[in-house]
Amino acid sequence: ENFPTSASVYQLLAADPDVNDSVKYSITDATAGATQYFILDSSSGLISRTSISPLDYEAGIKKFQMKIEVAEAGKSSPKSCTGSVTINLENVNDEPPIFLPISPNPLIIDENLPRKTFLIQVNATDKDEDDVIYYEFVK
Repeated sequence: ENFPTSASVYQLLAADPDVNDSVKYSITDATAGATQYFILDSSSGLISRTSISPLDYEAGIKKFQMKIEVAEAGKSSPKSCTGSVTINLENVNDEPPIFLPISPNPLIIDENLPRKTFLIQVNATDKDEDDVIYYEFVK
């Protein structure tokens, strides 16, 4: 999810067995968001991150699929083949926990309360999926 923009993601490799012939790569079909977040270099077959949009696991798209065609370059009737590439987005802990509002605030307590008297319950949320929130007292 925090993969840098413009960084290389995957290198496709294809070759034409005819001497001195080259190939051209293209995306022929893609799932939602795939071409917004990733770009394919038609000459090298290098898939890279675009600089347009940051990836965010919590936004909902967790898998990107692209159908790739490799064709002979510079021919009027090029021979071609297709394959698919799937990019799975991994979640990272990039969202801070946020305390829910505490009421009353400020909390006023009597200094003579007995030990183990319930005072207040605090709750926090975290947008990161599957994160566990731990609470501790700090000085």
